Amino acid sequence: MYPTQRQTDTQRAAHETIAAECSDLTMPATNAAWAGVALVFFWPLGIAALHQSSQVTPLWLTGDHEAAEEASEKARAYGSYALGLFVWTALVVATILWP
Repeated sequence: MYPTQRQTDTQRAAHETIAAECSDLTMPATNAAWAGVALVFFWPLGIAALHQSSQVTPLWLTGDHEAAEEASEKARAYGSYALGLFVWTALVVATILWP
């Protein structure tokens, strides 16, 4: 091994620490199902949810783990907001039209 290629003990320890931290991480769910729900029940939120859902894997693979988690959470939130908005609208319409 060349002298410039040798790792010091501190460098080796740092690499082992980083490897241990990375092994604990798992990719978040894309929440594509919530994006589909949003598309069905309220398409404007569905488009945003679909975009966020499609960003999870590329962000994770490029190493931006926090952004991947955030995109996953936004996709789920948009889907649940769309479903809630649909249910609320259906209840209001049913209340108005009830004889």
